[in-house]
This record gives sequence, structure tokens and C-alpha cells, in this order.
Amino acid sequence: MNIEAVGWHDILVHTLAATLATQFEYVTVLPMAEPPNQIGNLVLLASDKKTEIGEGLPPPQSRFSRDYHRVHAWDNRFEVDVTGVQVLTDELNPVDVWSERINLVARKDLHEYFGSAGISW
Repeated sequence: MNIEAVGWHDILVHTLAATLATQFEYVTVLPMAEPPNQIGNLVLLASDKKTEIGEGLPPPQSRFSRDYHRVHAWDNRFEVDVTGVQVLTDELNPVDVWSERINLVARKDLHEYFGSAGISW
């Protein structure tokens, strides 16, 4: 599952991981961007078997090398402690509210980025 969240430990990340954990033995989060407290994409992998994607890949020469993107998410992977985290249900699903918060942060970032060039509305 690919999601956008404000930070690696956004409530959306934890709640989705807790919900997936009700059906799968392993839930691994792969952050796609840094820093960990900013908006970005994350991939949640859920399975009944331990995920070994990326094992044995050589480390990149530097953060700015061509190979960095191949191992970044795997090197920063983590599992969420879902103890006490609310699971999404048909009766309780505030994802649309959380998504609006994330969308607002994304739009502000977009305006800041293009605003310096004078092409933001």
C-alpha cells in the first residue's frame, strides 16, 4: 500500500499498520523520503511471511549516488508497535479527515516551492 503522510509516524501510518496487522502477521513500513518528520510517501508491506526484499544489496557509495534510491526505503524500514492503536472499521474511519490535513500540508509545500519563482496562485 502506497500512502502519503506527514512524517513516518503519522497517525495514518500507525492506524493503517494496525488495521493490516489484524489480517497479516508482518507489516513493514518503507519510508521513501526524508526527513522523517516531513510529508512524503511510504509503502506498507503486509504479508504472512517475513519480507526479505533488498537483503544483500550492496550499500550505496553515498547518499547522492545513483544506487541510493534502490536501498533507501529498505534501509529505513520499520515495524509499527500497534499496541493500543485504533483499527479502522466501517463504524470508525477518520481517514478522510486525516487526508485533508495531509493535503493541506502538501498544498502549502507546493505553494512555497513555486512561490519563490512567482508562479504560485
